[in-house]
Amino acid sequence: MSKNLAPAIAAVTRTLPEHVAAEAEMTAFFKRAWSRSVDPARIEELHRNVGVERRYLSVSLQELERLDSFSKRNDAYIRCATELGERAIREALTRAGLTAQDIDHIFFVSITGLSNPSIDARLANRLEMRPDVKRTPLWGLGCVGGAAGLARAAYYLRAYPDHTAVLLSVEL
Repeated sequence: MSKNLAPAIAAVTRTLPEHVAAEAEMTAFFKRAWSRSVDPARIEELHRNVGVERRYLSVSLQELERLDSFSKRNDAYIRCATELGERAIREALTRAGLTAQDIDHIFFVSITGLSNPSIDARLANRLEMRPDVKRTPLWGLGCVGGAAGLARAAYYLRAYPDHTAVLLSVEL
């Protein structure tokens, strides 16, 4: 006999960073940042054609300009991914009527930066999840990362139908 072990989604949230920049501000920023290697007219053309009105940023444009090395950018990624991830998980848990102690497995997806310990490990401690929480950090999958994370969470929940899993995708 076969049981239907289809997992259910209890809550979904979208958490945006606090900083917002108009597309004109972003165009000016990229023209300053890339003017040595890209024709400024091409940058203007690209930004005009994408039709984006504003962009959400994890740091202000002023801070972004000071992030002039991989190390500085990655440190900002770790800080912001952890803060934004915590907000997203707390909101999803509230919507689902759950607590961090209810989580059996956290799946984390990102391509934006690198972290060791991983962002999910930092969040397990920060959110005071149980010491036996399982973690699966997924990195390097690009645009398909969220779908892969969802598939992994679904496989897990089919194997453990009485468990609760969280999927967090952070792209900054």
